[in-house]
Amino acid sequence: MSVVNAINCYKPKLLQLSRREITIQQLEHELSQVKAQYREAVEENGRLEARIQAFAINAQSEQDVLNSEVCKITLKLGLTKKSVCFR
Repeated sequence: MSVVNAINCYKPKLLQLSRREITIQQLEHELSQVKAQYREAVEENGRLEARIQAFAINAQSEQDVLNSEVCKITLKLGLTKKSVCFR
């Protein structure tokens, strides 16, 4: 078999191999992009959870202030007992 024939014989296999290498590189690039998107989503999720917790703390504080004010008013009006309001 001549060198030219040998090269022509392996040429399709080399092309197929290079296509596979290109596909692997593309998939690796896509994988790195997806990993970056995942990290960003996890970080955003953490920020949103922190905001929700802050809202919950704020809402509880407001509720406590309102309950205190209602108790003060109902005590002044004689509608409730002190032991009910301040447990």
